[in-house]
Amino acid sequence: MQHTHILIIGAGMAGTRFAMQYAKSRLSVHSGLGVDSQGEQSRDEFAITLINSEPYAGYNRIMLSPVLAGEKRFAEIYLFSQEEYANHNITVKTGCTVSDINLAAHQVITDSGETIGYDKLVFATGSTPFILPLPNHSAKGVMGFRTKADVDAMLDIAKTNHNGKKSPKCLVIGGGLLGLEAANALVQQGAKVTVVHGAGYLLNRQLDKTAADLLQTYFENKGIEFVLNANSQAICVDEDNQVTGLTYTDNVDTSVPAKTIDTDCIIMTVGVRPNIALAQQVGITCERGILVDNQMRTHTPDVYAIGECVQFDNQLFGLVAPVYEQANILLHTLNEQPGNTSPVFSIQPTATKLKVSGVALFSAGDIDVSHDCEQLIYQDPSHSIYQKITVKDNRILSVVLYGDVQEGGWFFELIQNQQDISAIKDKLLFGKAFCEELLAG
Repeated sequence: MQHTHILIIGAGMAGTRFAMQYAKSRLSVHSGLGVDSQGEQSRDEFAITLINSEPYAGYNRIMLSPVLAGEKRFAEIYLFSQEEYANHNITVKTGCTVSDINLAAHQVITDSGETIGYDKLVFATGSTPFILPLPNHSAKGVMGFRTKADVDAMLDIAKTNHNGKKSPKCLVIGGGLLGLEAANALVQQGAKVTVVHGAGYLLNRQLDKTAADLLQTYFENKGIEFVLNANSQAICVDEDNQVTGLTYTDNVDTSVPAKTIDTDCIIMTVGVRPNIALAQQVGITCERGILVDNQMRTHTPDVYAIGECVQFDNQLFGLVAPVYEQANILLHTLNEQPGNTSPVFSIQPTATKLKVSGVALFSAGDIDVSHDCEQLIYQDPSHSIYQKITVKDNRILSVVLYGDVQEGGWFFELIQNQQDISAIKDKLLFGKAFCEELLAG
């Protein structure tokens, strides 16, 4: 079999997962990895190079919130060990940036001047936090929440300002999943935290107001303050260009004068933008992201893309489930045998969970759809439990669960399969076991 060199730009969750899956697929046909002659022969058939601009091998970004909160050590969230990379013919180049690509010669050029050849090139360049272009947005103390470096910067602020004298003041712009995780973690580190959110309630893309109010009460009881319907106007700084505050106006009542919140730092969690500058530079077709087909192929031969840098069917991707599915699809694409049909990528419903200890929250489907729909609701205010299922034409469109999420996986399956639930609709809120017993009887 011909030797194949796969070069992956980006060793985040998408690139690293694909690298290991591909290596295992090529080695699985032989036994005795690196031991017997068959294993050695298999290793000679391919090589993988992972290039990462961060000074670390691939780690689980989803677990940065527990690292920030002090619940986990960074070393615990690496995806694989150095030994695992070596055993699977994967070379990891950390602290390395690709500065140019010669597509005709199948070569990448790094910032150190090294030229590396490839047979197949995979963009897994991920995304960058969007920083609102407010006045003084480049001031000291303004940051995103995306990398180990961001976590270190926030921890430095907490340690520098705390010192047993006062709690550091941290302001989070954005009341979405990441913003709430950051706020919760910073409170656990002793910070005084305010969350500024443009909408009228938290997680407005995943929850309805009833569930969001329960969530807000939970966080308020932990000491987090919230300013909703807020339109950020400007970042206040001192003579050293250090953040001192945020000025905002009211989105609802425009007659209210602008107000300012004092703070030592501002963490922006208002979305991300795909990292496509390199792809654009070398002429790979992009719009908002790198354009790919349903087998993760770009418009350029032998060049592929997966993860948060990708645009497919006019959609971008920020959740781990579709990103991992893209890695799986690319694996089949590159291993496709003549006469076989590879699986293709399609956009599927996604589910949301909040990674905060003590919060049970689940959301799935299109929560904005309400016209001509039925809503099945259960509430137990004394135990902060709220469940809402939205149904149309005897199929579940969305689910919002707070306080009790044990049936979330089952509801999600019903959404994915678009299953007719007419026979159990009135009993759905009693759960899977009750409904299955009802059907069996």
